[in-house]
Amino acid sequence: MTNKKDILVSGSHRSGTTWTGKIIASSSNVEYIDEPFNLNHNQTIHTPLKYWYEYVCDKDNPERIELFRNYIDKNMRFKWNNYFSDIKKAKSFRQFAKFNYIYYNKLTDKRKLIKDPIALMSAEWLAKEYDLDVLLLVRHPAAFVASLKVKDWKFDFFNFYEQKFLMEDKLFSFKDEIKDFVDNPNKNIVDQGILLWNIIYATIADYQKKYPNWMVVTHERLSLNPIEEYQSIFRKFDLEFTSKVQKNILNSSESGDSKLKRDSKSNIHSWKNRLSPAEIEKIKAGTAAISNLFYREEDW
Repeated sequence: MTNKKDILVSGSHRSGTTWTGKIIASSSNVEYIDEPFNLNHNQTIHTPLKYWYEYVCDKDNPERIELFRNYIDKNMRFKWNNYFSDIKKAKSFRQFAKFNYIYYNKLTDKRKLIKDPIALMSAEWLAKEYDLDVLLLVRHPAAFVASLKVKDWKFDFFNFYEQKFLMEDKLFSFKDEIKDFVDNPNKNIVDQGILLWNIIYATIADYQKKYPNWMVVTHERLSLNPIEEYQSIFRKFDLEFTSKVQKNILNSSESGDSKLKRDSKSNIHSWKNRLSPAEIEKIKAGTAAISNLFYREEDW
């Protein structure tokens, strides 16, 4: 029987979720849904989101769960009232055509792919509520921190600390560190990145134990052997690995000017030029307890 499950692609931000989601969605049987948990997206849609890495769980009150269920449904399912509301907002023919294309895909029997690293903390609820196949991306801690440093992407740990159930269920062991960063928000970005990486990948390591059927792949493995690794992903999700898909992988894995294109192999160790030796040693020591679950000594 053909697998008809929808798919969640998550991990950390800056871990290759966009690349991976786009490649999987190049299958003619998949529709791409971009980051419904991202606070900067869907600004015109009424959203129940309050925090980055919002945590939805069965312990929530029924009203909150229903708000999130309706919100995710709006991103995944066709509803006439949503269609007419968005069509009225179209300010150009291009926008009109875009809305029609999006809603047409919701009418088809295409499998929906939610690409959203920010949905990581709610992955259990999403997978259970929508019966999803799950793929989680892992990125080397030095590469992750270097990426944050280059972009100067700071994180407000208040987003974690204010979520009672999240702190109780997933982040209790990090409580003191998170509180320290809440009280001292101007700590340098390397220290922020170390704690954020540890939190995200301790969560993923826990998911690996609890859900062995979930697929976990490192960004580095994908970059080194994109054809073989994507073939494994497509087999896992019962998707046809066509020549079109293979061409998209090759195009997106080589240097070029397109937004998705990357020189994937040389990108693996670019962090060595973006971080000082002292920063690399600090990241290695600060993430060792968790990074050793995913990476070997030679990966440094």
